Amino acid sequence: MGISNAFITTFYIFRLVFLTFHGPSNVDPHVHPHESPKVMTMPLMILAFLALTGGLLGIPLVHGWHVLHNWLEPVLAFDLEAALHASEQMLAEHGHHTSFAEVLHQAQHTSHNIWVEIGLMIFSMCVALAGIGMAWFFYLKRPDLPAKLTKGQWGFDLVENKYYVDEIYDETIVKPIVKGSDLLWKQADMRGVDGAVNGVAWVIKLCGKVASSFQSGFVRNYALIMVVGFIFLIIVSQIEI
Repeated sequence: MGISNAFITTFYIFRLVFLTFHGPSNVDPHVHPHESPKVMTMPLMILAFLALTGGLLGIPLVHGWHVLHNWLEPVLAFDLEAALHASEQMLAEHGHHTSFAEVLHQAQHTSHNIWVEIGLMIFSMCVALAGIGMAWFFYLKRPDLPAKLTKGQWGFDLVENKYYVDEIYDETIVKPIVKGSDLLWKQADMRGVDGAVNGVAWVIKLCGKVASSFQSGFVRNYALIMVVGFIFLIIVSQIEI
């Protein structure tokens, strides 16, 4: 799995490099590419430096450089002897009597073979170079090959469209939320909230309009209202009697 990931990673990374910085330009003629500002390039430089030095610290050829090998050992401590002893007890409870003393002895006295690690390093570098070479061949040497190899291939459209995750997400989540928001906006907000506020304002305006008819500024109107009120009081008092 790790080897396949290394191959695929180098392939698509250098595919990106070759398509971006080599071959015909796909940029709009009216667009003028420029370097990113320092706020973007400086973190990338720092990450590149740490990646380079982190890899160099693991080279087994230089004595004392393998400082990252046991970096997390205090945190992820594993007691092999206790684990084997617990395994022996569990097997004994099920009728299997097995001793792991010899296994523990071999694990403690097995010497580290530096050539195995060097061989794995060389092999991983060859895998990475193979990925770079394939990207160069497909996208610089023979840029017509990818289209020919993928034409009519089953499942290619599925992978190219990222398993239609974006479309499914859009249909099941985005569009229902947009429609629901539109419904809340038109029905709840405009008709409910705005309608209630505007309704209160309309009632107050109507009451003010009715009240303003009694505030004409003419003395005769005030006198008439007083007379009508006086007559109304007399009528009410007579009815009660």
